[in-house]
Parts: sequence; structure tokens; C-alpha cells
Amino acid sequence: MAHPIITTCLESTLKQVVRTVALRWIVETLFADFMDLMGSDQYQLHSTKDILRFWALGLCLYQYLDSLRHRLERIHKRDGTLGETLAWLRERHSDLTLNWIYHLSINGVRLPLIRSALQPALPTLAT
Repeated sequence: MAHPIITTCLESTLKQVVRTVALRWIVETLFADFMDLMGSDQYQLHSTKDILRFWALGLCLYQYLDSLRHRLERIHKRDGTLGETLAWLRERHSDLTLNWIYHLSINGVRLPLIRSALQPALPTLAT
């Protein structure tokens, strides 16, 4: 099925227009992934420094997920999405955390100590 492409760059060749649309599609897909997978649509960043920091961390996470996706594809011998990779990572983290709690408890570690170990290293900042 052909998709119409409309452009105001009348001096561009068809090849240039298609290349530009393809590059733009990559950017749009990245933005959609940031919003859907990472919840970036919930952030309101105002300073240039905050925006640059957010994108730097987000792109590191994106690269990590994409690298993990490729590794999982090789292991499972099937294609996967970033969403499936993130779900796998969250499940794996949950399994490891529960396994760690289980081993602490069977070795006699009391609930208050386990609870304190699960607290974030840094307190959350009030907004």
C-alpha cells in the first residue's frame, strides 16, 4: 500500500524526500518510545540543562534496552520489541528482589531490616 507524501521542498528529488521522511520516522518512533515506555510525556522540564540531562539519561536507557532486546532475540530466536524487553527486565528485577528477600528471611533476617534495605538510598525530594 502506497502512502502519500506531501512536501513543500519542491526542489528536492524523490530520493531526497523519501530519505528525509525515513529519518523523520526514526525520530518520531524514538519520541513515541520515550513517551510510551519511559513516561516522558509526564515530565515538564524548563531549563536547557534539565532537558539535556533528561535526553542524555533517556538515550542511555534506550540504548541499554535496545542492546538487551538484541541479546534476548538471539537467546529466544525470535524478534522482540522494546516494550517486551522492558517488561522482561521489570519481571527479572522483581524475581531477583523476591528471591533475595526469601533468602534473607530463611536465614533469619527480620522484617524491619529487610524493609530498611528496600528503602531508596536517597530520600525523595518534595516537589
